[in-house]
Amino acid sequence: MKDQKGDKSVEITVLVELFSTFFEKITFVHPDKEILMKNLSKFKNFLYGNQQNLEKGYEFLQSMKEQYQQYLVENQSTASASNQNGSNLASNNPLTNQGTTQQSFQQYQQQYNAQQRSQQEQQRQQIQQATSSYQNPSIAAQNNIVKTFKFDLSSLNENANLFKIQSIQDFSGVRGEGINPKIALSGSSFNYIREFVSEVNAFYRCIGFRYLEQLIKSQNLAKLQDILKSVQSKKIVLEQYYREQTSIENDAEENIARQQNNDYLRNTFCGYLEYIIESLKKDKSSAELQEILYKIVNGDSAFDTALISFIKEQSVRFIQESDPLYIDFLLSSQELKNDKELIQHIRSQDEPLEITIKIVALALETLINIYTIENNNALTKKDYKFNSLPESSNITLDLLKIKQPYIIYYLIYNQLEGQQLVRVSSQAFINQQQTLQQQQESQQNEQNIYGQKPRQQNSVQTNKANLAQNNAEVRPSQIEDLKVRGGYLKKMLKMFDDNTEDLINKLSSFKDGMNEDEEDEQDEENIEKVLKEQINYSKSRALNFYSNIQTQDRGQNWVNDGISNQ
Repeated sequence: MKDQKGDKSVEITVLVELFSTFFEKITFVHPDKEILMKNLSKFKNFLYGNQQNLEKGYEFLQSMKEQYQQYLVENQSTASASNQNGSNLASNNPLTNQGTTQQSFQQYQQQYNAQQRSQQEQQRQQIQQATSSYQNPSIAAQNNIVKTFKFDLSSLNENANLFKIQSIQDFSGVRGEGINPKIALSGSSFNYIREFVSEVNAFYRCIGFRYLEQLIKSQNLAKLQDILKSVQSKKIVLEQYYREQTSIENDAEENIARQQNNDYLRNTFCGYLEYIIESLKKDKSSAELQEILYKIVNGDSAFDTALISFIKEQSVRFIQESDPLYIDFLLSSQELKNDKELIQHIRSQDEPLEITIKIVALALETLINIYTIENNNALTKKDYKFNSLPESSNITLDLLKIKQPYIIYYLIYNQLEGQQLVRVSSQAFINQQQTLQQQQESQQNEQNIYGQKPRQQNSVQTNKANLAQNNAEVRPSQIEDLKVRGGYLKKMLKMFDDNTEDLINKLSSFKDGMNEDEEDEQDEENIEKVLKEQINYSKSRALNFYSNIQTQDRGQNWVNDGISNQ
């Protein structure tokens, strides 16, 4: 993948998509197909977002490998049972014999299908018990069904850290030759940006996220409750569209599996939405809820899938309930021939067409502004709106779109909303780190009170047993890595402390200069406040990370001492 000027991005896109197609084919009947497809999607997104530094791909693959190994450990009992079944099948696998025939292959395929059906039946029963939250109330009462969804913010995984909001001035994204969002937006009213990873559903994710953000910001409880009711009552059926061919031979079984998946998406979507509605009723800050929405979409793939499906199915519902003549009128200048093709396109994995964006705007009764950056960094705007937009809606979705050579979508925010979201996000992170630190201190105190004396009285054999258990998880390379990272972080903190005071002094000088020359153009106090918050946020993050490193170092030293005494 050598850089050949403008052809590099095209070459990478071709290779990534070719690899993706090949990977899907060779994992056609893999028992962990769904997990593999999710990992493939993450890997593609990473490659598209790091074309200037593809060497990071090796590190990303290693982290995915470690996550999958952890998944196997957590599901050891299930994996053992599956491996045993797999071994039995492998021992009888006619493909391992030299005299393989078509009949032998069919027998093996039947064995494999039987195993898959058995596993899917077990999953169906488990999901049926766990995903019955939003059935008809009378049926729920009849079957003594209780609601099983429980929102837990701490359980959301933020390791992907997707589309985090940031200032345009801090944004370092250069997308293709002559394309720079920082330059293009410099003269506009937009000062903050969220970048969405490039993949086929990025537009729908971008729209869905911002649509809910705007409803939360305006505290539009009526609309949020309408959405909740439409999904609960199955007027809008949420579905994961990316479905590969399976080995299921019976259409009834396929329908059961599909229904299970739909129920799971519906329960997840409704559970989170209920939490947001109840929080708004309790006067929780809309900015805090917008930050929570970010964590939900970023941390729960089921909600992310459900949100994309909601936007698509709301659009499909609009088409189905509209006058056919009106839909024909919209299609008159499009490649699609009729409403069936339009619905099929919306539910597909294809990039949205002009008419698709128009339909989404109509279905959501909102105004969608899409800003496009040309090669000379000129900014062009095109709006898509509901012609008789209700005044009560008052929802505008501002998107930035770049196609160079693949499409990237951004959400863009004005100064006031962007600053507020960044401040809440920073404070949420600081609170989270403080909570973690308090938990660590509490655990350390408990160990000091209850753990030290018994440890001194322990026998040598007990100590050796504890060390052996720790050694199963700790490797010398990990210890060395911690030492290196700890040393580097100490140097970084020293530099940070040396420069922080100087930075604040420069900020004061900058403020004084602005008071003389630009008093009416900028709000110096706001600038000073935001920068100081960013400084405190960065320093708090570094200090907490250093504290964790020190705690880990102490643990490793104790292990090393024990190893040397064995």
